[in-house]
Parts: sequence; C-alpha cells; structure tokens
Amino acid sequence: MPPTHIFDLPPEIIVRILKELDEQSVGRLKVVSRYLNTIIQKHGSVLAKQAVYLAVLREKELIVERFLRRNRWEDYKYAVSGWLTDTSVLRQLAYAKIDTLRFQFTLPEDVVVELAKRLDALKLSVFQVCFSGCKLSSKSIISLIAVLRPQQISIEFDPFFDGVTVEALCEVDSFREVNTLNLVNSQMTDNSLGLITAEHLNVYETSKLTLKGLRHILLEWYSGKRNIQDYLLSISERFVPGRVFHGLPSRQRSVIAWELRNTTGVLHVTIIGPELSFVKFFGIAKLNCLTTFTQKRS
Repeated sequence: MPPTHIFDLPPEIIVRILKELDEQSVGRLKVVSRYLNTIIQKHGSVLAKQAVYLAVLREKELIVERFLRRNRWEDYKYAVSGWLTDTSVLRQLAYAKIDTLRFQFTLPEDVVVELAKRLDALKLSVFQVCFSGCKLSSKSIISLIAVLRPQQISIEFDPFFDGVTVEALCEVDSFREVNTLNLVNSQMTDNSLGLITAEHLNVYETSKLTLKGLRHILLEWYSGKRNIQDYLLSISERFVPGRVFHGLPSRQRSVIAWELRNTTGVLHVTIIGPELSFVKFFGIAKLNCLTTFTQKRS
C-alpha cells in the first residue's frame, strides 16, 4: 500500500486509529485540523473504551486509576499547579466514564468555584464524589456537587472544616436529592437526620444522634411519610481518626441490626456503638412502646 496522508483517510479508518489511543494521548493531542477535531468530539465516548475507576484531585496533582486490558491496573499522575489555566490536564477526564471522583485539597472558595465551572464544561458523568482530607467551605462543596450531580456522596468531615455541617449542606437541593450518603465524623444531630432524604444513609464514627431522633424517623417511615431503605448509624460521640473503629477493641464496637416492614417495603437498620445492646440502647419500656405502635398500625 502506497504512503497515504492521514487527512486522505475515510473517517471510519481515522476513528479506528484513534480508538487505539488512551485518554492521556487523546487529551494531550494538539490537533490543528478542524477535520480531526470534529471526529474527536463526535466519537469521544467511543474512544474512551477504558473506564476510569478513580480520579483523585489533590492540591498539586491529579491521579487517575484505570483498569486496562489484560487485567492490568495503571495509574497516571499529572502535575496540576496550573490546572485552572491549562485545560489539557482536566481534559484527561473528558473522554472517560468515571466511577469515583475524590477531592483531597485545601483551596480558597473563589478557586473552587472556578474549578466547578471548568468541570461543568466537561460534562462529566460521575457515579460517586468523595471529599476526604479537605478543608473547604460549604459553598465550595455545594458548587462541586451541583455541577457533578453524583448518585452517591461520601464526606469525611475534618475537625477543622470551615463551617461545613450537615444542616448547611441540606439547604441545597443537589445535596438533598442524592440517593446514597456516607458521612464520617459528621457530628450529626437529630435535627440534621430529619433533614436528610437519602434512601441509603451510612453515618460512621462520631455523631450526636439520640434514640428520640431515630424513633421519630422510623415512625415517619412506617406511616409512609419517608422513603428510606437502609440506615447504618453510629451513636459514638468520640472522634475516631481514620476508618470505622480502626484500632478499637472488639468489645467497644458492638453492632445491633433489625428489619422493619410496612405496607410498601422493608427497612434495614443497623446501629454501631461501644458496648451496645438492644436492652442498653433502647430500654425495655421504650422498645415496647415502638412495638406497640407497630402492632396498632398493622
């Protein structure tokens, strides 16, 4: 076959060539031809045949973990010192299906708002957004959630968070509409528990929940006023760094779980706490009160 200029090839051949490129090459490709630009934009979703399982945005780098062919993991690390001016860095995510996007940085509010605008322009499809090891304001977190609109949110609250509380986040529709919430060291109160409408809620480590607040939520669910499926709640008020009960003796991390049924479905409830039991947590009289209410409704 004689030498052929790439511009003379039919579009389907060019697409087959570009499909052999990974997201890094496609993102950094400096194309001067409008012809190739049009093809890349039109077939962007086809080119990204390798899903990104985790993308971590830190203060000085972007880490992308991908599962490639032949059961091989690969990490890419990009310097992001100028990520707000160099769009080629964030373009690595433009042609990828991202499972989880994790933020681990401390940035001023105006910088995060600008970052949110650039992420919005990429039209990313993200299943889960995580905030871990961050020092951000409520406005910063909300601006990122609003443009990404994930199905699941995980927030690891820092003791020095800049005024970020569950109550403040619940003031925004984009947070309340999330289906699954994972909150670590949230200092959640009965009031904030009542504001959350997520069907699946996991509250790990420190919280300020009480039996009264939990019973109110359960009765609302039983009467059909609240649509929830799974609750996993921690009643420990101590602040535990790291993951759930890491390093605590086994006798201090008791778990009780039960199932409730109403006319429309089943609710699974799990309570975690130090030296916990049904009798100690509920009390015989209070447990009988909830049981009596359930029997009357049935």
